[in-house]
Amino acid sequence: MIQHRKFKIVIFSSLFTIVLFVPFLFSLLKRFYFYQAIIVGIILLPILLIPLVRSPRKTLLALLLLSIPLNPSVALLQDYSFIFPLAIKFWFSDLLLFFCWCYIFLNNLIGRTNYSRIISKSSRIVLNFFLIWLAFALFSMIFAVDRLIVLIELIKIIRILLIFLTIPYLINSEKDLAFIAACLIGAVFLQALLILAQYSTGEQLLRLPGGARNLDITSDGLLFRPSGTLGHSSNFAKISALVLPVCLTLQQHDSRPFMKIFFTLALLIIIISSVVVVSRIGLATSALGITLTFLLSLRTAKGRKKILLQLYLCVIVFFVAWITGGERIIVRMTYDNFSSGSRLPMWLTALEVIKSHPLGVGLNNYLHIASQYDFYGIVESYPFPVHNVFLLNFAELGVVGGGCFIGLLVSVVVLARNIAKRVHDDMDAAILQSLGIGIACSWLQGLVGWGHRSSFIHLPFFAILAGTIVAYNYLIAQKYNRAYWTEPF
Repeated sequence: MIQHRKFKIVIFSSLFTIVLFVPFLFSLLKRFYFYQAIIVGIILLPILLIPLVRSPRKTLLALLLLSIPLNPSVALLQDYSFIFPLAIKFWFSDLLLFFCWCYIFLNNLIGRTNYSRIISKSSRIVLNFFLIWLAFALFSMIFAVDRLIVLIELIKIIRILLIFLTIPYLINSEKDLAFIAACLIGAVFLQALLILAQYSTGEQLLRLPGGARNLDITSDGLLFRPSGTLGHSSNFAKISALVLPVCLTLQQHDSRPFMKIFFTLALLIIIISSVVVVSRIGLATSALGITLTFLLSLRTAKGRKKILLQLYLCVIVFFVAWITGGERIIVRMTYDNFSSGSRLPMWLTALEVIKSHPLGVGLNNYLHIASQYDFYGIVESYPFPVHNVFLLNFAELGVVGGGCFIGLLVSVVVLARNIAKRVHDDMDAAILQSLGIGIACSWLQGLVGWGHRSSFIHLPFFAILAGTIVAYNYLIAQKYNRAYWTEPF
């Protein structure tokens, strides 16, 4: 067994070093506009190897989560027929995903793990929704005007599915639930710090290959909206709404003083950054998530005991956030520049497309068709896909494909809620509930935007959390020697 472990450490660490070094060297030779980041990465490589050798499984989980919001990339194939270039990219998270599967292969090679039936047994309905969603994405190519851009989006969906399938293989303990939640908060916390630094300096500060080159400026020119490395300020609003409920939960339940301080600080910084990026729906869904988390915490004795302290903490946090950037919200509300008014004609146009094409028009092909059903002139004024990710999926994948997409989201949220009702551990139950709330609040923003589709950030996060919930379901079912809770509904 010791020899097997040494074999795995030597082979995996060598592979990690070689494969990670090659893209860095390639990037440096290509003279990317932020080559300093490449040099820093090479310097940090030995530091990464230390936790990788000691705990490769947890290190890979943490690195995969942390890589998604940074996610530098190299475009392999681009299509310029869209409103902005669409591309098949090699993301940094793809590299981490490759390492994850190398680790899984080595574990199976030496007979250490056998989790091949986790997903199919612990939550078959979630996997089915994933597969049907992928099937309709492929089927949509039949009706597409431009099939290349269908392929571009299809590859992204396959990556999402691979991430979902990977996570249960890397989880072998109930404690991993809290670990992944903490890593998720850490990833968003780092983005929040960068956003505050950008807000203070008015500069982008950090530029990564394939990332955003400039700060997001409102069309009226009155506000710059820092975005970290996420590409658009609204992307931060979506992930902040995702993590704030679980951040509040861990701040309440984690008994370790250092971690309690970290979660308190993260709560403060993430809320302030949410105000700075002035996403109105982001602020509304974040407030909704925090409120629902408070209401759920009242069901436990520990929650009732700490509710006043946490309410006081949140009031202080929102007060500090308002002082920091409250005037920006007023400016955004006052000078809307027809941002809100454009949504309704977009939605009506999308409904006409859905009505005329119940089988869909093809992934990424909405704009090729929408102008034929635009009776409001909105496509010409705002040549973007409909700002509603659900209508966009119905229009491009058809009624059944769009329904499967919604079913996938709902099944994961409901599964998390159902598991939380059956778990004996109060902290794990609270984390599951807050993750369900966070997922729901983040995707509520999809009612007025399409950023979940345009950015390769939110769906990978969702896939990681879906895989975590499925794996936890499997572990708990084994622990209590019960039948698998396969039906979330």
